[in-house]
Amino acid sequence: TPYIGTKSDIWSLGCILYIFLCGCHPFEGESILELYKQIITANPNYPPCLSDKAQKLLQGMLKKDPNQRYSLKDIN
Repeated sequence: TPYIGTKSDIWSLGCILYIFLCGCHPFEGESILELYKQIITANPNYPPCLSDKAQKLLQGMLKKDPNQRYSLKDIN
């Protein structure tokens, strides 16, 4: 799957929003290879300070499968 288009942009915005709201990155690794592995296989941890709405938004934006990921219409 090519990483272009709005679904890819939604994922990137989800990562940025996660950083703003949580104060850390949604995926971390000690090497670039470990980071890639986390991005492909892991789901972010959502701190309890996030509201249910914020967590649901982030979960929709950070879905691994672009076909299941939120669209711009879903975010509005």
